[in-house]
Amino acid sequence: MRFSGSFLNRRSRFYQSQKRPISLIEIGLCSIWLLLISLMVTENSFPQENRFDVTQQISIKNIKKHISILASDSLLGRGTGTDGARITAGYISEQLKNYGIKPFGNNGGYYQQIPLHGSYALPQSLLTIHTDSEKHELNLGDDYILLKHGEKTLISKPVDMVFAGYGISAPEFDYNDYQSIDVEGKIVLVFGGEPYSQNQKYFAGENNTIYSYPEAKHRLAIARGARGVLVIPNPFSFNETNWKRLNDELSFEDVSLPSTTSSNFLAYIHPRVANKIFSASGYNLDDLIENHYKNKLKSFPLKVNISFKGVFKEREFLSSNVIGLISGNDKKFEKTYLVLSAHYDHLGIGSAVNGDSIYNGLTDNALGVAVLLELSRLLKLSNLKRSVIVLFVTGEEKGLLGSQYFVDNSPVPVSSIVTNLNIDGVAFIDKFKDVIGLGSEYSDLNKILLKIASPNNIEVSQIPNVFEQVESFYKSDQLSFAKAGIPSINIIDAPHYENYSEEESILMIRDYFENIYHSPFDDLNQKLNWEAILQHTKILFDFSIEVTNSEKEPEWNDDSPFMNIRLRSKYLKK
Repeated sequence: MRFSGSFLNRRSRFYQSQKRPISLIEIGLCSIWLLLISLMVTENSFPQENRFDVTQQISIKNIKKHISILASDSLLGRGTGTDGARITAGYISEQLKNYGIKPFGNNGGYYQQIPLHGSYALPQSLLTIHTDSEKHELNLGDDYILLKHGEKTLISKPVDMVFAGYGISAPEFDYNDYQSIDVEGKIVLVFGGEPYSQNQKYFAGENNTIYSYPEAKHRLAIARGARGVLVIPNPFSFNETNWKRLNDELSFEDVSLPSTTSSNFLAYIHPRVANKIFSASGYNLDDLIENHYKNKLKSFPLKVNISFKGVFKEREFLSSNVIGLISGNDKKFEKTYLVLSAHYDHLGIGSAVNGDSIYNGLTDNALGVAVLLELSRLLKLSNLKRSVIVLFVTGEEKGLLGSQYFVDNSPVPVSSIVTNLNIDGVAFIDKFKDVIGLGSEYSDLNKILLKIASPNNIEVSQIPNVFEQVESFYKSDQLSFAKAGIPSINIIDAPHYENYSEEESILMIRDYFENIYHSPFDDLNQKLNWEAILQHTKILFDFSIEVTNSEKEPEWNDDSPFMNIRLRSKYLKK
């Protein structure tokens, strides 16, 4: 994601603006309008003699029209499984049809329908801490925040608790919080984050690795027999603003594939409450934080028990990936595929901020969808050796659900997919001088990126140290493809712009993540730099052409964590 350079001067206007409520009649009329307009929004063709100079035909007009619909209030934030998301999927499929792109979903259509389970935690949900002399009933939102939930997460009888440091086992760093403690059948309390380090070779120094994820801590604890995990978020730099932001982000519906619906508890706990738990066991949170900085944090049993009685509103529903196919023209390569992906879902309706409760997701990821639609039109008119699957996924914001379902239920053998190019974070601040290939360090996709960079007068660089490095690759749908063994990449702009210093750029990006990202203010009021969008679209097109027309398939590096998965899928031809 990136942030418009003029935002610092415009934030007050954002916060002063309020959107009035939308009536059901207006929603219905907007739905009809969207279906009608979708038939008209197209620049579908250009003279055949220009087909080999197709990048000169990128239509910013098309992208603008797509964005005006996809990021509009009428779609109510495109929340997974909502009417807004269904209208969005219909709009995308109509555009693919207008471009002459073959449907490649289920039953000869564009949709790949996905069964999903949704759950809202209600305020009556009760987490209780039991000590020898008393019990403390905790309030949802104020004292704890659920990450995973549903009826199966019930803890009807009090169970023991243990503190397991950061909840990490990392053999490559000779580190294991579980080495001297038994967690079977217990709730594990852990610090968020990772061991303190200023050494880039040890837990990536001041940056985060995948071990910092609550979900990673949860998986490891469950694998060791735990009943669930409580995470103390950012105990080293905690503030109430961060807690409120967590609460707002996690107040949306929890959605999962039915096959992965969790029966194990996972929640954040407020440090204030965590300190009471430690105190009842003869410890002090401040002392433990000091041990963190000394790298002396140890695991130990806690003299408290915990129970949980959740009250939920749940539903089963269908949501759809939208899939199209552009067939290659070379008999030798037409059964091998490049997958271009972008997620069309966002957060939907959430907590109101200054009267605005629609989380439009202009940059996350209406812009990415609009660019992929334009790339689809251009690639359909190009001469391709390999085939291209254009994939618009649902449920990315809920845990990469649509992309995970796609690779598990692919319409073609996974071994025949040579690359995934995921589009999530299109440049819109300013024309940029270099790009970052998220995941390119794992495969020779980096060679392709370097090859196309020079003709585009840009460099290829790394994420600046002030931003998280390893973590970034794991944040969007490219991860689902990598975990299936498919070389994957997400190409984003680096903070080196023509009209801003690097320092100014970094400040703007930070401000974006703190004030715009996943908020109601990521909407059509944002100023977009169309030259940057055009530049990024051309780079994505050039990269796609290079992959589709190369006779050599991209391969993982020998030390890639995904190499063995690819070898296995190739051997089994799955």
